[in-house]
Amino acid sequence: VGDALVRVVGTKFDIHRGIDQVRVAVVEGVVEVTRPTAGADDQAGPPPEAAVRLLTAGQQIVAARDGPLAPARPIAAAEPGAWRTGRLIYDGARLAEVMADANRYYAGHITIASRELDDLRVTTSFRATQIDQMIGTLTGALPLAAERRADGRIVLKPRADGQ
Repeated sequence: VGDALVRVVGTKFDIHRGIDQVRVAVVEGVVEVTRPTAGADDQAGPPPEAAVRLLTAGQQIVAARDGPLAPARPIAAAEPGAWRTGRLIYDGARLAEVMADANRYYAGHITIASRELDDLRVTTSFRATQIDQMIGTLTGALPLAAERRADGRIVLKPRADGQ
């Protein structure tokens, strides 16, 4: 996934590829996550000088693009793999990440018109079939407005009243 190698060793796990990071969460079993070091050749299997993290049940890791592998940490409250049942769950996620995921399920296209909104933190849960309702909830809770266009696109902008 991206430039991180994930090797499954008999397990239940979830991989989420976001805009600028990959998150691997293990529900059951063991997963090895490897990030080749700079200058390593592309070859079968991990290179000899690779950063390696071994994750066990209840742990997750975040691999930021072009950065080191973070240490393993406990899985957040959101259930890994909930997307398999059509549910999207976020706990303190960036708005940009939530919208990138929503675009995978939305028939139109959602864009964020202002970079200042990208880093707004979002805690939400919704069905993948309820993108329109989720947008309505977020515009009520965050300082943003949704401009719905005739072609099905939604543009998120800072709310005019600033609240």
